[in-house]
Amino acid sequence: MSTETNNSNTSTITNTKTTRVPITLITGFLGSGKTTFLNYILNENHGKKIAVIQNEYGQSIGIETAMIVDSNGEKVQEWLEFPNGCICCTVKDDFLQSIEDLLKRSDKFDYILIESTGMGDPGQISSSLWVDEELESPIYLDGIITLVDAKHVEKHIEKSKASEKLSMNNSNNTHNSGESNDSKYYSTEVERQIAFADIILLNKIDLLDQNNLEKEIASVESKIRSINPMAKIITTERSKVPLDQVLNVNAYTPNIDLLKDYINNSEKQHHHDNKNDEKSCDQCSNHSKHINTICITQDFDVDLDEFTRWVGNLLWDEKKDSIFRIKGLISIKDDKEKYILQGVYSTFEVLPSGLYWSENEKRHNKIVLIGESLDQSELEESFKKLKQ
Repeated sequence: MSTETNNSNTSTITNTKTTRVPITLITGFLGSGKTTFLNYILNENHGKKIAVIQNEYGQSIGIETAMIVDSNGEKVQEWLEFPNGCICCTVKDDFLQSIEDLLKRSDKFDYILIESTGMGDPGQISSSLWVDEELESPIYLDGIITLVDAKHVEKHIEKSKASEKLSMNNSNNTHNSGESNDSKYYSTEVERQIAFADIILLNKIDLLDQNNLEKEIASVESKIRSINPMAKIITTERSKVPLDQVLNVNAYTPNIDLLKDYINNSEKQHHHDNKNDEKSCDQCSNHSKHINTICITQDFDVDLDEFTRWVGNLLWDEKKDSIFRIKGLISIKDDKEKYILQGVYSTFEVLPSGLYWSENEKRHNKIVLIGESLDQSELEESFKKLKQ
């Protein structure tokens, strides 16, 4: 858990990071183009020394052939080196140990990319990479990139839903619980990967109907934004994208401008949903049984310790494993500086931004949460209890 509350400003944090190695987590469903993306990076003359660590759980390995078997039949690690100074390896589960081994090498790297398995949970991995500044770690989490197959993403989601429902049916029949099999909606791997993303590469747009390309892209983007309105979406073909658009994005620094984009996108999506959602309360409740976005806006100051406890209680107890991402602009009592809240899964930070409330500016709190089956009224009422 990270709940730093020191008074260091943004420039201090940025300067500290110049001595550390940024890490980007790359995720995406099977067939989305992750391996193609990594191959592109490893073979491009980009002038950077980049290390790629592939975290594989299955038996199938691609460029990932950096796994060999020793005389005892156990898998050991071997690095593949590329002419441009990049390296690649594949590891079995323990990628944190791989990072430590990498940092012990005599040659220094500008960047580390970690590819998770196509069925992996990016929340658990990113939480282990996001460490406190005060721990003086040699690495820091720069962002989460999710590759999405523009041609098949909606089919993948629907197929996963059908598979999940069948699994729930079998479970209910086995345990004879009597509970309706649609009583709770469980998000699919595809949706969760989208929900955790800071940047989404909408890949394989060349496979869409070129006569209706704009319409088809808009349709897929709308689906993505219904899951994660905060992520930046970049359309790509064959996983090619300028690296300055996906690396060094500083998604986990207290950046006011970046946060404003997140909040504005989330509010637009939230208002759009409300405008087109003239339903009864019961219908709204049913509608919430998927990954959704909640926006909380309140105009009172909060006590920093009380607010930190409130967030921790949500992430670790009341909504444990149900809140995937949380970001916010926070007005702290008796403090002229604006604070930034950001979190992934059970890990979060509340940090000063280096910017201050002006005398004529209305102080307020704006919090955006992405999660599973989140209830707007419930979370708003919970937050209002912090008003003193």
